[in-house]
This record gives sequence, structure tokens and C-alpha cells, in this order.
Amino acid sequence: MKRFYKQVEVGEQDGGYVILLDGRTVKTPERRLALMPGQDLADTLAQEWRDQGEEIIPAEMPMNKYLYTAIDRVATQRLALIEELVNYGGSDQVCYRAEHPVELVQRQEDIWGPIVDWMGERMGIFLKVTSGIVPVEQDPQEMDKLKNKLAIVNEFQMASLYNMTTVMGSVSLALALFHDRLKLDQAWAASQLDEEYQIEQWGQDAEAEQRRANMREELGNAARFLSLVR
Repeated sequence: MKRFYKQVEVGEQDGGYVILLDGRTVKTPERRLALMPGQDLADTLAQEWRDQGEEIIPAEMPMNKYLYTAIDRVATQRLALIEELVNYGGSDQVCYRAEHPVELVQRQEDIWGPIVDWMGERMGIFLKVTSGIVPVEQDPQEMDKLKNKLAIVNEFQMASLYNMTTVMGSVSLALALFHDRLKLDQAWAASQLDEEYQIEQWGQDAEAEQRRANMREELGNAARFLSLVR
């Protein structure tokens, strides 16, 4: 899409902030008002609009994408998204440990073990851990606790938390990042523990490397958006 505006401004409306392109208020792809809760977020999104050249490239506007997701998807499909995250809790990768080799088993215990402990001690959600390929069924009461924790997250923060979970394959790691138990690099490394071990043993091809780079970038965008909506 060609750039159709010259001036980008931040305005106040309905108790929040909006972006004005040549005086016209930005709307989401679903034609909803792109209303933001804070000026830091609005200033960041406005800069993404200013940074566009002759062509508007959505991939270069990740914070705008997260805002639209929060308004168009999370706010309208909240219960379904929470159920998806609860399902991640039921099959969380940090609960599935290798039986061998010893080095991998120990690495999982050292890195994932403290997160499982934290989920119980800090979040009050006690997860079962298993070894091998045999699935473990989490206690329904614990999954209800997880659902209750997720229910109090607002739609803007949920947009970040949801993508953190899907990128890392773990709602436990996502919550640890969300609550500052882990820093971004720590959370990413923990989510890639098994794959990193395989790379150490067998190497990595270019396609897999690019896929991981894209995932890491997406996780960084989710964390950045979260920092802007707190």
C-alpha cells in the first residue's frame, strides 16, 4: 500500500490515546477505533507510522499489529484464547522431560525445574512432570487455577502473553516472562533447550536457523508491547 498521509500526530479521545494521520483517526482492520491506554504506546505506534517510506510495510509496524490483535481478536475472542492457553498448560513442554542422555536430563532439570517450582510457589499452580513420551494429565483443579490467573489479564497484555506462549510452546515460560521471573533471553533459551541440544549434536540447517530467528524476533516484539501496556 502506498503511503497516503503526510502528518502523524497523537491525540486524546474517550479517555485514551489515538493516532491521527493528517487529522484522521486510525482504525483497526476491523474498523474499530484504535484506542490506546497510554501515551508511551501511542508515541511508539506513531513513530512506526512516521518511519514508513513511500510504501507502507506492515511487517515494519509490529507494535501496531499487536494493538490491532488486542482490539480485534483478544477483546472479541477472549474466552476462546484463554482456553487455548489453558490447553498449553495441559501439555506444557517444561513438564515433559527426556529419559536420556544424562546431560540433557540434567539440563532440563536445571532450567525447567525451577520454573515448575515457581509456578507452584508463586502462581499457586502445581504441575505434574513426566519423563519419556507417556502423556501426563494435569489436575483439572490446577488448570482451573490457571484459567483464573489468565482471566484477570487485560486484552492488551493478553495479546503479548498469548504470542509468548505460542512462540515458546509453554504457558509456564510465558508467565515467568510476563511476571519478570525470567528475562527475555532466559525465557527464549529455556524454550529452545531441546532444540539447542539437538543442534549441538547434529548442527543446524539454514532454514531452521531462519525459523528460529523469526520466532526470537516475534518473542521480542511481544515483550516490547507488554512493556508499553503495563
